[in-house]
Amino acid sequence: APDTMQARVMGCAACHGANARGNTELGAPDLTDRHYLYGRDLQTIFETIYHGRKGHMPTWEGRITDVDRKILTLYVLDLRQRAEAGK
Repeated sequence: APDTMQARVMGCAACHGANARGNTELGAPDLTDRHYLYGRDLQTIFETIYHGRKGHMPTWEGRITDVDRKILTLYVLDLRQRAEAGK
């Protein structure tokens, strides 16, 4: 598989869904709403992407670069902002 940002986003979609609205059966939260268990600020999302969360969200440590982690963080923040703007 090519090492691209699209591949990384597809990795997220495997649990969070193609529309990022989550999957309660997997325990994957909706990334487009205002409710974030660990916080929805830039730093918390950045850390969650890299380190995972208590065995529920896998760690991306060693699998993505710091630049990709920053891009994914901004992507997640943008998902929520776009969803809020559309309401």
